[in-house]
Amino acid sequence: LQGIYDEALAAWQNWLPQGAAKSLDEDDFFGLKHEYDQYHEQLRTIEGYEKRLAEHKEGLRIIEDQAMALWYNLGIEAPVSPTELKRIYNQYKNFQQNKIVWEQKEAQRKSFRNEYDNWHRKEKELLLRQQELLHKAGMESSNEYRQHLIDEDQYKQWQTIYKQSQVQLDLLAPDAENKDLFYRRLREGNKDNWLDELAHSEREIASIEDKLATLYERRGQIVEAMRTLGSDQEQHQMLQEREALQSELESALEDWATQVLISHCMDKAQQSYEQEKQPHMLELASSYVERLTGERYTLDILGINKGVALINNNGERLELKFWSSGLADQVYLALRLALAKVFSYQVESLLTWHCVSP
Repeated sequence: LQGIYDEALAAWQNWLPQGAAKSLDEDDFFGLKHEYDQYHEQLRTIEGYEKRLAEHKEGLRIIEDQAMALWYNLGIEAPVSPTELKRIYNQYKNFQQNKIVWEQKEAQRKSFRNEYDNWHRKEKELLLRQQELLHKAGMESSNEYRQHLIDEDQYKQWQTIYKQSQVQLDLLAPDAENKDLFYRRLREGNKDNWLDELAHSEREIASIEDKLATLYERRGQIVEAMRTLGSDQEQHQMLQEREALQSELESALEDWATQVLISHCMDKAQQSYEQEKQPHMLELASSYVERLTGERYTLDILGINKGVALINNNGERLELKFWSSGLADQVYLALRLALAKVFSYQVESLLTWHCVSP
């Protein structure tokens, strides 16, 4: 053991560098053994670190080789470094993200394109159907078809208005009168005369309403005065005045009704004359005009509603503004002679009736 110890001590001393302080003495063998074991353990740890460092260097070399190949393929002239590699990696991540976004947009674009193609195809089909319908309807364009629809709507509106007007006229028609006769009287009647009669009636009604308002006011005053009167004599006088006012009111109403009846009878007489006597008078006047003008002109009886006019031998209508003064005098003379002739018939009939009557 002593020999082994001496040999180990000599080896340890040889191992120590020159000038190194000896922390152990010859007797502390176990302490030396512990130091020696720690040294070998640290040495193995360092060797492990060196091995891992070599592995990392090899991996880093492989990465550098791959990066250089990538740099060459990408055409990057910057040197290979972790910072540059990180920058390229960030660009790659951005590219991947942009690629995903682009793929989504491309999918949307394809979807929109497909939808557009579908709508475009449907539009073509509808246009073809529209052309077929227009061809069947005998129309040239959609504007013409649209105008036909507008005209049809207007026709329906006018038809509705016509039906409503017909219902209102049916309500206005007298119960005992036939509707067709009522419509014919409306078509043949003179609107201006009706409007004049309506205006005259409205004025009379307004006048009577004013009188009634005045009478009502006076009646109110009389009633109020009657309340304040204390004697029977004054009340009797007021009652007499009231009766007089009522009589005056009844007389005014009777006069108004008489005037309305007379106006209505005059209109009826005028209509009867125009329907019964006027055609005969116009025929006489036309014959007189023909005689006075040497059979060159006759009266335009059919167009008398448009105004007095003549018809020459060629069938042309000559209005009043184209007459000469001599021709106008002849026409007016013929009209006066015809009127005198027609009225003479009525006078003769009246005289005959008067003579034969008891």
